[in-house]
Amino acid sequence: MLECTAYMITLRAQWLVPVTSRIVKDGAVVADRGRIIDFGPADRILAGHRSIRKDLGNSILMPALVNAHTHLELSFLRGRIKAGSGFVEWASSLIDQRERADERDVLVKAKGAIREMYRSGVSLVGEVTNNIFTMRFLSESELKGIIFYEIFGQRKDDALRRFAKALERNLLFKKIFRENRDFAFSITPHAPQTVSPVLFRMIRRYQKMNRSVISVHCAETADEMKLIRTGRSSIRDFLVGRNFWDPEWKVPGVSPVEYLSRLGILSKQTLAIHCTQVSSRDIEILRRKKVTVIVCPRSNRRLKTGKAPIRKLLDAGINVALGTDSLASNSNLSIFSEMKFIRNEFPDVKPHELLRIATMNGATALGLERSYGSIEKGKSAELIALDMHGLRDQDEPLEILTSGIHPDRVSRPL
Repeated sequence: MLECTAYMITLRAQWLVPVTSRIVKDGAVVADRGRIIDFGPADRILAGHRSIRKDLGNSILMPALVNAHTHLELSFLRGRIKAGSGFVEWASSLIDQRERADERDVLVKAKGAIREMYRSGVSLVGEVTNNIFTMRFLSESELKGIIFYEIFGQRKDDALRRFAKALERNLLFKKIFRENRDFAFSITPHAPQTVSPVLFRMIRRYQKMNRSVISVHCAETADEMKLIRTGRSSIRDFLVGRNFWDPEWKVPGVSPVEYLSRLGILSKQTLAIHCTQVSSRDIEILRRKKVTVIVCPRSNRRLKTGKAPIRKLLDAGINVALGTDSLASNSNLSIFSEMKFIRNEFPDVKPHELLRIATMNGATALGLERSYGSIEKGKSAELIALDMHGLRDQDEPLEILTSGIHPDRVSRPL
């Protein structure tokens, strides 16, 4: 007996790419009230379910993408910071422009970036913010994920004030999102060199109490490595010049990964961002602590900070996910563009691995893998369809997916 409800819809496409199971040529997905109830070869699905039917034709049907690390409030800086100037020069320019930015421009560009990201196929986001500009826009958007309220503060005597401010932001989040359950809130540290041990411990206690995911920039530059090991680098000079340096800070004398491990920050609920400067020992620590690494390769190239050893991380069994970082260090927020870049620059990463990095691994990073990241029974029908008309490699969907998909080819069939 065929079952049918008023909400059931069947989507049929030339290719069905579930991510966690084999690709199906001429496949279909049945959704009921926003949940997947069946998927597979179209002939079986159509024979087994009575529903509204929508034929997507020459297209690829797949789960929506995940941008696991970005800074939407910096979207007003697109194209305003000279590329290739180096990390410290970039950071200095970012701070200067941020201090004199027009608030209306910041808001307009952030709102536009949210639309741009959704249009390009992203549904889940790890948004890192130092302010509150993007909260209301995200609460009104179709996106889902985590808002990471990021704390700076190297001076230990300032830790309590900064943490108290973060708690106030959490109250504001609860007020804005009281009717929206699609986002979680996290108090999160910026980086090893910009957060005091006292503040790190406060964040760690808060994380354990709330079982929240945290994000931390880690091993992003060679100068960061040098600073944490020796106490000397251009980053130190930069922090001193900005009156942000604590002369009482004790040099850890180890790598950033080892330092964070000693502070108790690394765990299964930690996202380590960038990791371009990690050693084999660091990779083993990340593996043992079950940390997720979020790579942002186009941003790393633009800032000349190095390349994350993606192959080694994957081979170690580490969950690797993908982010664009902000428009202050990237040209767009397209995960498809990020995949294309990795395909060209990291040829040892296979297309099927890359697709998983951009979907299931990202959902796992944000703690949302039970509902998102793949096409499976019971999961959310948060799907995208990609128009293949005029493209080469029509019989190689993975080749198409990792060759760069323009937003104009992306649609939301549900």
